[in-house]
Amino acid sequence: MNVLHSITSHDEKHTDKDLATQWNSIHWKDVRAHVNRLQTRIAKAVRNSFPMAAR
Repeated sequence: MNVLHSITSHDEKHTDKDLATQWNSIHWKDVRAHVNRLQTRIAKAVRNSFPMAAR
């Protein structure tokens, strides 16, 4: 990400190194589990809302 051309206010800007550190500190196993739970909830909601479409 090129932070030099960002429209974010000066006090909120992060350097590329800050962003890389944040990106690398994400617990991806937890993220995948959370996304999987959300996908399951969405699929169940669709199945319950549109029973004929879920076949």
